[in-house]
Amino acid sequence: MPNAAGPKSTRVVWIETVPTPFRCAQHERMCGAMPTVQFHFVYTHSAPDQDWRTRPEEGSLSVGVCTTDAIAHQGRVRTWLHAWRKGGRIIREALSPRPGAVIVSGYADPGRARVIEWCRRSAVPLILQADSNIECDQAAGIKRLVKTALVRRVVRASSAIIVFGSAGRAYFRRYGAADEMIFDVPGECMEDAFRTPATPPLAALAARLAHDAEASTNARADRILFCGRLIDRKRCDLAIAAFVAIAQERPEWQLLVIGDGPRRLSLQAMVPNDLRNRVRFLGFIEDHQVTAAIFRSSKVLVHPADNEPWGLIVHEALAAGLGVITTRAVGAAQDMILSADAGTIVPTGDLPALAAALRDATSPERAARFPSAAEASLEAWKSRVDPVRGLRSALTSVGAMVEVKPLPAAATSLR
Repeated sequence: MPNAAGPKSTRVVWIETVPTPFRCAQHERMCGAMPTVQFHFVYTHSAPDQDWRTRPEEGSLSVGVCTTDAIAHQGRVRTWLHAWRKGGRIIREALSPRPGAVIVSGYADPGRARVIEWCRRSAVPLILQADSNIECDQAAGIKRLVKTALVRRVVRASSAIIVFGSAGRAYFRRYGAADEMIFDVPGECMEDAFRTPATPPLAALAARLAHDAEASTNARADRILFCGRLIDRKRCDLAIAAFVAIAQERPEWQLLVIGDGPRRLSLQAMVPNDLRNRVRFLGFIEDHQVTAAIFRSSKVLVHPADNEPWGLIVHEALAAGLGVITTRAVGAAQDMILSADAGTIVPTGDLPALAAALRDATSPERAARFPSAAEASLEAWKSRVDPVRGLRSALTSVGAMVEVKPLPAAATSLR
């Protein structure tokens, strides 16, 4: 939602991928917190990789949207020409008149590369936004050479870089970015929904979805959650295998799988017949309040991803008071899980370590400490990092926002 332009406002064009609920909520927060900036959002893709039915902020411009512009196809060779042309449309339609700054989310398709080059040639401050994660930077051989050349060029063209956390900062430092040009602007979940106990109707609905007739209140059940797309890199297969490994030792515990994707049938086939009533697949749940109610009535989140640039799900779990079992590949893990009582970070792809962490997390003593430890970790993280403060600092550093400092008291008095 673009904020009204004031007499001293600066127009900032923000080029995003898709309008997910989380991005839209954060964009609205940015607009409200920075009234001297006139944000103009441009969405380059119409189809998120989940079935979110969200509308872009009022007045934003959606460029080149068509049925083939699914975010899952971004960067594929067969879409390069279309992406290049779309970049030209953005330049003609969104970047005229000349903005005070351009924020570009990502750099891995020709359309974005075209906009980045336009900013360089036109001397318009470019703020690169990326969720890149050094733990996932595994290119080798010729791919490493090409990637290094590409990313270093993008870094040189950028006036500032906004990242999600420490793994993103380390990533861009690897490619030549000075630390002072990098600012932390992490994604945010709809935290209030996950912190607030569910209303009785929501709690009852969550219980029905979880096939738990007894859990119609906000009481926590002996329940492990996996929540994410059912694709290879999310490693739901590891979550299921780890649960199977401890199931006999933890007969009261369930595993709920929230999400959908191409691996669903093969994942369901992994579940032994005698555990079918304890491993439930709930599918994709669009209503975040329902998802939050299920989180609030559970105890542990398992997120064993092989590649997860940030991982908003960690924020949601901590807000709901869950313990988090995840891997080093998840960007949010190292920044947000600040004590052993709040969760465990295991090596990527290590099933024995994951099973051991779940066994420990499901012990009564450990599970009882999760709610208070999760809250403490989340508050400690928030005391150090604020997305609005980070973006404001990035805009100020490129001259797109002037910080107004109050005059000394003696200078403000009239005589």
